[in-house]
Amino acid sequence: MGKDRVSILGTLAMLWSLLLISTFMLVFTLHYGPSFIEVLGFKLASFDLSLTLRFDSLSSPIFLMVSILGVAIGHYGIRYLDGDSRQSFFYKHMLGLIVFVSLLILANNLLMLAIMWMLTSYSLNKLLRYYPERPNALLAARKRQVITRLGDLCLIIAVVMAYTNLGSSDLQDLFATANQKMTSEMALTGTTIGILLSFAALTMSAQLPFHLWLPETMETPTLISALMHAGVINAGGFLIIRFSPLLDGNQIAHGVLLISGAFTAVYGSLVMVTQNNIKKKLAFSTISQMGIMIFACGLGAYGMALFHIIAHSFYKAHAFLSTGHLIEEAKKSGLKLKVPSPLLSGAAISVGFVIIYAGSIYQDGNYIALFTYGAIMMLSLAQNVFTAPSVVSTGKLLLAITTLMAAAIFAYAKLEEAMVIFLEGTVPSVVLTSEFILTQLSLVYLSFAMFAAGFWISGRLFDPRTPFWKRIYLHLWNAGYAGQISSRYLARFFPKDYSTNSPI
Repeated sequence: MGKDRVSILGTLAMLWSLLLISTFMLVFTLHYGPSFIEVLGFKLASFDLSLTLRFDSLSSPIFLMVSILGVAIGHYGIRYLDGDSRQSFFYKHMLGLIVFVSLLILANNLLMLAIMWMLTSYSLNKLLRYYPERPNALLAARKRQVITRLGDLCLIIAVVMAYTNLGSSDLQDLFATANQKMTSEMALTGTTIGILLSFAALTMSAQLPFHLWLPETMETPTLISALMHAGVINAGGFLIIRFSPLLDGNQIAHGVLLISGAFTAVYGSLVMVTQNNIKKKLAFSTISQMGIMIFACGLGAYGMALFHIIAHSFYKAHAFLSTGHLIEEAKKSGLKLKVPSPLLSGAAISVGFVIIYAGSIYQDGNYIALFTYGAIMMLSLAQNVFTAPSVVSTGKLLLAITTLMAAAIFAYAKLEEAMVIFLEGTVPSVVLTSEFILTQLSLVYLSFAMFAAGFWISGRLFDPRTPFWKRIYLHLWNAGYAGQISSRYLARFFPKDYSTNSPI
């Protein structure tokens, strides 16, 4: 036990060291701008490899965020896992996970980024098997392993294509030459790289249909859930933002991200409404929030996506570490949400489409992402008003929510402006282009139609009275039975991970 105690204290000391380093580097970056620290440089055949850490307006704040979460979860685990025979196992692999994620964020080299991406998945898979005697935990880990291997393959192919066509493994040089070399002759290559990177991000961030493993990881300790939901799963969004210079002008890749993100966000929120298990509710909340993050990347609103990564990470870490408190609060509240009026719901959806149309004509559509976000936020806040319990004064609540909505939209506008300035020089600004404006606007309207449909359906789920809505409720409560179907097929290939207790 004494040896384990020393090991845990050593892990905490290293986590605190990372926190101090990340804090210093963020301050340094804000004051002096981007900086690069070469860790290792060597030449292998004709391949010049320089392993360099990149501290810029994207990596520095996320590095600090990961370090803060590592320290918080590390200290929380001292009491949470007290007396657990595998406590030292958790700290060993948690430290590895934090280090690999940090190096992934700071990587300025294609090879280093790809290796850290795969090591991050490896470390998380080890933690998901924290209870090796539980078949359901093994099955969930196996599902994630299969899905992320597909993402790894996409990333490896994209990295090889980027290196062979652009002639550099250094991200700084790669981005500098991307606009020059990605000519019409290489348009297909650039599109292919963008699509591969997009699919790698979708697998890591649990986007449909690659979400199957996430709701089934409830067998793991809450600490691991907090690490996973607050940190690792955001890596997909980070990958897209980091490689945004390569995605600049790639309409197909942005379309894939836009539609996939919107569909996942709506699906996750609808399933979340039906869940009565707090950890499953949080899991589908994460799926939905990751959909919003990917949707923002598809819009080209990278500043909003970065803010979403940071805000969601802290929120979700707190939510998982305080699940007991959330359950108690839910028991205290006996209020039942009411079904919103179809007339009011239709009016809110119509206003949303008007907002997007206004964004498409305002300053040539340069702020379409902001207006689209505003329309989605309007639906979210409208739902709070329309589904308010009857005991609440709707008039007063409407005034309060309207005031909050105006303040929130104004805050988002200022936040987007600040984030664009903050990320200037790191990521490109994506605006509507005349050549593809019809296609881009069509995708924006289609994605908002998905949110509108989700808004309408969710209102009916609060009190499903007809047989039709009861069937829809049951279908969503089982998440479309995708988990059961995938478990059945997976058990054929990995029978050792399967038992009669598995969720099939």
